[in-house]
Amino acid sequence: MGITREQLLELARQITGQADYDAAVGETIKGYIAKKLAEYERAIRRYERKYGMSFTQFTAKLQDKQFVQRLEAEQGIVKEYERAIRRYERKYGMSFTQFTAKLQDKQFVQRLEAEQGIVKLEDDYFEWEGLISEVEYLRRKMQELTPLSPPAAST
Repeated sequence: MGITREQLLELARQITGQADYDAAVGETIKGYIAKKLAEYERAIRRYERKYGMSFTQFTAKLQDKQFVQRLEAEQGIVKEYERAIRRYERKYGMSFTQFTAKLQDKQFVQRLEAEQGIVKLEDDYFEWEGLISEVEYLRRKMQELTPLSPPAAST
């Protein structure tokens, strides 16, 4: 059986320290709203950092066809590389950093060589490493496309 309305109201009153049920519920709702606002503001700041501009500036930049084409091309390439990196992480059950560290373990290497052959293992290593390097490079290039001045207040 679920919690009753009365139990819920009493819990809100106890948690908030409010004697009045309406005040307790109001304070609980205000707390929830404040939490959601902070969550949304963090998401907005992530986008402002990602694009180096406010939403208003970003909206204006979307009118520039070259800007849009450049972003679409670069983000498409990055996503393609990130998918390939995730395939390797699933294949080996670890991140590239962990994989590189495990290559110091001779038993691990011998097991992989027996399973795949040395050439395939080396191919995977170098392709995986190249993908990570390319993603890092492209992300740096995307940041270079953004203005160097701090973003204006968001709208």
